Amino acid sequence: MPFQDGIFTSAITSTLGEPAVMMVNFRARGRVVGTMHLGMISQMITNGQIRCRIDPSKVRTGAVADYSHEDKTIYGTKAEGFYAEDKAMFVHECTHAMFHVLGFARAVTMKVLDDEIAAYLAGAIYVAANGVTPRYADARAPDATAFTIASRKRIAVNRTNTTQTNASSPIDFSDAELRPLIAAIQASRFYRNWNNTEVYRWP
Repeated sequence: MPFQDGIFTSAITSTLGEPAVMMVNFRARGRVVGTMHLGMISQMITNGQIRCRIDPSKVRTGAVADYSHEDKTIYGTKAEGFYAEDKAMFVHECTHAMFHVLGFARAVTMKVLDDEIAAYLAGAIYVAANGVTPRYADARAPDATAFTIASRKRIAVNRTNTTQTNASSPIDFSDAELRPLIAAIQASRFYRNWNNTEVYRWP
């Protein structure tokens, strides 16, 4: 494995092992994303079933990382993840990978919109649980909008309770709460295909 790919792989798996990721346990638009799902992805990265590669040519301009269903690979633009906003995108892309992996028994069919909603919420919960105030370049962008929605849930890691392992029950996000995020995704230049239906199968 090239050196930079190894650093990138380590950055993603170490992010998935952080206490803040243990709080990523939610339900939105009929989809559930939980700590065990992201733990599964971390293990699959460690086992080499999902690869992590530095290749800016495979990442959309302006993005930190992208997951490729075809290659089963998370592509990144830089090896390290220093800031919560960057690491939130690792969580985001691992959420996309999770839905792909869930297609191992039978195909998972979902709208691109719902896939992105779940991924942005996962990243936003990670940031909110860290208790940091992120700096987003565009307050109307999906990542900033998702953080605003998640932060209203008052999500935080209980740092005085070292036995806490995850959120006690899934956090529910109503359609009304998600309306601004839906609008932000639909308005984003990245998601012209937001209304498409994708079919995820593994492998």
